Parts: sequence; structure tokens; C-alpha cells
Amino acid sequence: TIDHFDLDALRDYLRNEATLAKADPEIFSEIEKKAPLSLSLKQKRPLSDRGSNYLAKLMKNLKCVFSWMNENDITANLPFKKFETGEQVYGRPIYLTKEERNIIADADFSDQPLTLQEQRDIFVFQCQVGCRVSDLKELRPENVHDGILEYAPKKTSHNSNPINPRVPLTPQALEIIEKYMDNPFRQGRLLPFVSDQKY
Repeated sequence: TIDHFDLDALRDYLRNEATLAKADPEIFSEIEKKAPLSLSLKQKRPLSDRGSNYLAKLMKNLKCVFSWMNENDITANLPFKKFETGEQVYGRPIYLTKEERNIIADADFSDQPLTLQEQRDIFVFQCQVGCRVSDLKELRPENVHDGILEYAPKKTSHNSNPINPRVPLTPQALEIIEKYMDNPFRQGRLLPFVSDQKY
């Protein structure tokens, strides 16, 4: 029976949940006690204000759930028919200049752990090729042919007509690849990538 008024109320609640939790902590401690056991205390983050992009994405995901339920005859209810999910809006990208990138690339890391130098080099390589972290960590030596990097981006590979980038590698990028060619921590990858979080 959920309708567009309920969706408005849900979005309004999610937007203000942190404020509500601060105003009435007793109620929220009771809610947390009833949370699914699968949510460990480590996973619970302190509540904070939620932005418009987060709410738009969440409502789009919920709309997908309702579409799936309609397609599978679980419900005939269409609460999103009169409800705008909102748009995700991103500002102008902020990026490093070549000069700033080179300051990082040329920094003396000799007194730092070797892994920090490796991850710095991988970051400089990523700046050279412009791929996502999820694609970067999957790159293999086979992705490089005659100084050109070719790969299938994970995020768009499910499209009916995916485009595989072909990126000519700069001398600096080729130098980084060569530097780590014999590194035992590559484990078959192009570079000795650590976990996303540590990177």
C-alpha cells in the first residue's frame, strides 16, 4: 500500500535521521538493539546528514526493487509513478595538475616503507591512464601491447556495446611498469596493488 506520500516521508526521514537521533537518543538506542544481527557493531557508523546525491541514489535503488516486484507479479503497486527520485548532481571535477603529479612522483620516499613507494608509483600510473581503481587492480601484463594499454572497464562491461579503452602509455607510465616487472607481489597483475582501502 506504499504510495508517493510514504516515499516523501521516507526520504524526509532519511535526510533528517541524524538530527532526529541526536534529539531523541533513547528511541534510537532501542532501534539499534533491534537491528539485524548481521549488522555488527563494527559496521555501524555514526549517523550523519545525508546529501541529495545519496538520497537520489537510494530512491532509484528502491524504484528498481518496485519495478522488479511488478515484473515478477509480487505487487501491482506503482508508488514511483507520481514520485520523482531526484537527480545525482556532481560539481566540477578537481584534479591534480601535471606539476602537482610530478611533485608526488619525484618525492623522496627512501626513508619510508617500500610499500608506500610502490603505492605512490601506482597512483602516478593511474594518473597517467585515468582508469578506475576497480579496473586498475585487475590490469595484467597482457593488457599492454606495443606501448598501449587496453582493458575492459568493469563498470560498463555489462552494456550491450561496451567500449574498451586504448590508452597510449607515456614514458613515465612505461617506466613504472618496467620497475615492477620482477616484483614478487604483483601476483600476475601489472603492478603490486594492495587492497583498495590501503591504496
